Amino acid sequence: MTLSKILIPIVLAAATLMASAATPYSTNEARAARAYDGGEWASAAALYQIMLSERPDSVSSYARTIVASTLIADTVMPTEMVERAMAHGIGFDDVLDGVRSESYAVGHSEIYSGLLKRLQQSKPYIRRAIDRRLLDYYLYRNDGARIIEYATVMLHGLPDDVTFLGNLAEGYVLIDDYDKAEATWLHILEIQPREYDATVNLAAYYISVGRNDKAQEYINRAQSIRPTPWLTAKAQQINNQKDGK
Repeated sequence: MTLSKILIPIVLAAATLMASAATPYSTNEARAARAYDGGEWASAAALYQIMLSERPDSVSSYARTIVASTLIADTVMPTEMVERAMAHGIGFDDVLDGVRSESYAVGHSEIYSGLLKRLQQSKPYIRRAIDRRLLDYYLYRNDGARIIEYATVMLHGLPDDVTFLGNLAEGYVLIDDYDKAEATWLHILEIQPREYDATVNLAAYYISVGRNDKAQEYINRAQSIRPTPWLTAKAQQINNQKDGK
């Protein structure tokens, strides 16, 4: 981005601030929404900051300021807004949930993940909570390599957590490393023998590679936990193959 492309929105935002400082809150609220919906990010960021000076407990205003300021390449304002929100008693998770919702709504989910990565550096004391959010983000994005990375990070503190192990297996599936996925599902069942998802995933995997005896074993185990029409149909399919039907 050229210097002029950075400076022009800043100048416009300054003009917005001067024009709106003494304007009623409801008017600024309507103007901010119009600017935000119209992609006028500099004006939107400025207007939401004005609104926050009057109502500093508005989660949505913080979230929209963070999104708008990021979209004009302001690398300082987003983390400052998080700090300011927390200083006014707003929960860390509430702010991040708001940013996630707004960034997805405007089609820039990378704003949310980028903020998380900056906060990793500025707030190392809550890094684990941020790592968990990044894991959830990459699960949403179906990014196998990143899922493996962050599931592994989470398992450092909780090596037998079957949720994170399940996430790890999902990452392996997404990068087509089925040997490691299988090993991970089996490890889950060593920890928690009646863990349903791992049992069904093993059944589906063994069906896909033609290992029907193993598939039948895990179908039976899954049915003993939670029978479903899919399991019944697959069991019948294997029996028909055995009978040569």
